[in-house]
Amino acid sequence: MPAALPFTLELLALTSVICGAHAVHGRLGRAPLFVLLGALIVILFVAGTGPAQLSTALWSTPALKLNTLLFLPPLLAGFVAVYALDGTIAARRLVVALGLLYVLEGALRQVFAWHAAHPAPGFAEATQHAFLAISLHSRVASFVAVVVDVVTIVAVFQLWQNRARGWPLVIGLALGFILAMVSDAFVFDLVRHGSVSNIPLREKIEAGVVAAVPLSGYLGVQLARQGAGRDRGVLELVDLRARVTELEACVSQIRDSFSRYVSPQVVDRLLKDPSQLELGGELREVTVLFADVRGYSTLSEKLDPREVMRLLNAYFAEVGAAVLEHDGMISEFEGDGILAVFGAPVALPDHALRAVRCGEEMLRRVEALNVRWRNDGTARHFDAVGLVGLGTRVGIHSGTVVAGNIGTGARIKYAVVGDAVNTAARIEALVKTLGERMLFSSDTLALLGDSVAARPCGSHAVKGRSQPVTVFTTTASAAPTTIGSPMSTSTIAAMTAAPETNAGSQDAGVRDA
Repeated sequence: MPAALPFTLELLALTSVICGAHAVHGRLGRAPLFVLLGALIVILFVAGTGPAQLSTALWSTPALKLNTLLFLPPLLAGFVAVYALDGTIAARRLVVALGLLYVLEGALRQVFAWHAAHPAPGFAEATQHAFLAISLHSRVASFVAVVVDVVTIVAVFQLWQNRARGWPLVIGLALGFILAMVSDAFVFDLVRHGSVSNIPLREKIEAGVVAAVPLSGYLGVQLARQGAGRDRGVLELVDLRARVTELEACVSQIRDSFSRYVSPQVVDRLLKDPSQLELGGELREVTVLFADVRGYSTLSEKLDPREVMRLLNAYFAEVGAAVLEHDGMISEFEGDGILAVFGAPVALPDHALRAVRCGEEMLRRVEALNVRWRNDGTARHFDAVGLVGLGTRVGIHSGTVVAGNIGTGARIKYAVVGDAVNTAARIEALVKTLGERMLFSSDTLALLGDSVAARPCGSHAVKGRSQPVTVFTTTASAAPTTIGSPMSTSTIAAMTAAPETNAGSQDAGVRDA
């Protein structure tokens, strides 16, 4: 058997084991890979310590030191696999872990050195022990060299991916291994000794080619499954400015997307304190607002669907803006309805007042929208179907909900769930029955204090609740003559004099939330 064959088989086996440890991370996590990489670092420490250096035979050289040729290529293979398949952030974390391992190893050596210089009674000093032979200067040189190795092989791999993807990957990886190991010898000598000695180039070429074979096979299969990789900056691993730019772009995207559902002020609070957004769900006291369009069924039946969509978009733009102005969250657009929540995801001590003021603002905005449509001719669509204009009904209720992310792995959204949501929907249905434009419950009134002048509208049985719901409205939400006729004082007095049971009529059109 040729003398160099054992080294070749050992290097192939070690690199293959590293690839295998990465391949099982979907089931076992990354612990097996990290343990193996840590073991290789420790072996590098030990194998290069002391006067008795381990040696091996290569095809091109009868004898050479074993430590860096056998253990460094598999270590680099692990870094390339993490970078190529798990991303830049994972690779950076691995570099940080490498640095911490160096620090820990150096600290332990200092502990051992102290014990060697202060032996127990009956034992001689062991300051000349081979394990303590490596100096701090040598350890720093080793760490700097390994980091340069990692950056070099990752940069060569990425350059190959960007510019030569159609060529065999094994060639690019072999070049990466060779340049990384040459860099290792060059940087270590330069940092450690201030000069560069003779670098065994032939041996490093041989080791690089051998290590590239199993790694190229593994990466080729995995990259094909992931879509052949992606173009990235060659020095993305160390380009922190690119990462900062990426984070800023991500934050900007989150801000733009989330600002469609909550106010910019709420987005700023969440970005500053993400802990306010509970991902698993939490109990929150909130106020829920339901609003929908009066006469929507008539509009959708008589008008062209495209015109209905245009009218709805204009309506939602107005009522949605009112929600955001009062720091509410738009939870749902459902047909002609809108569900808004005040007090989640960011807690608001005055959530009830914000919801009521928002309801009043919605009504004012819809009135202004009707005036604008009357002036620009859009109101002809309402005249054609016998409507005075676009109207909206608002129902509000305060209570405890579970707020958090719900859904499946494919689609998740932030939502609120609970009886308070259903009750708000029932109250919104009462608006049509009682001829009002906005109603809110006694639970909401209890949180308002003296901040709102409320007018009682009676107690009413609603579907899903054993007890009647007492509702109120405000003077500001009285119906204008342009939209509909307000109820007479005698009618209101009759309705508020005693609780009513209208469980049948007010359920029409109620949506379960």
